[in-house]
Amino acid sequence: MEFPDLSPRVRRGLCLGMTSLFVVQAGLALLERGSISWGLIAAFGVVTALLVGPVAWAARDRIPRERRENLGYALAGLAVLSIPLVVGVGLVTGTVGLFYYEGLIGTWIGAVIVVLAEETVVPERLREPAR
Repeated sequence: MEFPDLSPRVRRGLCLGMTSLFVVQAGLALLERGSISWGLIAAFGVVTALLVGPVAWAARDRIPRERRENLGYALAGLAVLSIPLVVGVGLVTGTVGLFYYEGLIGTWIGAVIVVLAEETVVPERLREPAR
């Protein structure tokens, strides 16, 4: 079975949509838990937007598309490999899952801010992929 060639915009939308499902689940779990740390959610959102946005825009401007894709795979692999480390440290310190929901929701909000800023504020010349 072959998959259709999707535009980068559609792929980004699908990725954000699927991540949104996890965020909805996290929000429901927070509501069930009863205590929501809005300050922590905002902090995760701001830090994500400030770190991810400029790095992504600079990489898009300076690194060719094929190389960015390979770097993306490498970074995704590192992120997946870091999950057991983070859970292990959380188990040792007794803080496993302490900020999971707040971090997930805040990071998602930060990613949405980056995408919206890119689509509305960032100049067209910075949005075009490097050649």
